[in-house]
Amino acid sequence: MTNRTQRTKRDIHLIFWQELKEKPIEKITVKEICEKAMINRTTFYLYYSSIYDLFEEIQNNILNTIDELSITILSGQMDKYEVMEYILRSIDNNREYLKILLIRDIDNRLWEAIIAKLELLFKQSINTKYLKGIDEKQLNDTIQFLTYGYYGIYRNYIMNGNKGEIPYIARYLIKATDACFEGLM
Repeated sequence: MTNRTQRTKRDIHLIFWQELKEKPIEKITVKEICEKAMINRTTFYLYYSSIYDLFEEIQNNILNTIDELSITILSGQMDKYEVMEYILRSIDNNREYLKILLIRDIDNRLWEAIIAKLELLFKQSINTKYLKGIDEKQLNDTIQFLTYGYYGIYRNYIMNGNKGEIPYIARYLIKATDACFEGLM
């Protein structure tokens, strides 16, 4: 991808986000994005077949970022508090966009995919000491309970939190997770 292509796509994305902040996706038009990006419609259609195709690319970028985060987390180079702070800082760095997605609630499939990735991350990162004496159903139920709890806390943080809360939330989530698994042992 050339620098010009990257710049054009970045501009399209930024204008899309600005528009999405102001109105629902159904009200965003290719014409207004092109006018604001100072490109013609042919250029837009060179990259995207519709506004929804553009949105799908953005969703895929978010999911790819979560995959990259997961690789970093599972590398074992950070302790659990560093991992939690890393996740919260990543959320914080993308808060504006995540907040728009929550407010607009365009497509639950994105949030379902995020929850599924969070659940998988839990399964892949569980300390083996917790696995002793826990049957698979208990483990899956506990992971699902934690996944939705984390999602709720992350959602609340996206909508209302501030950076100063990151260490507190990280410690709280780790304590809650440990208590949850220790209660099963």
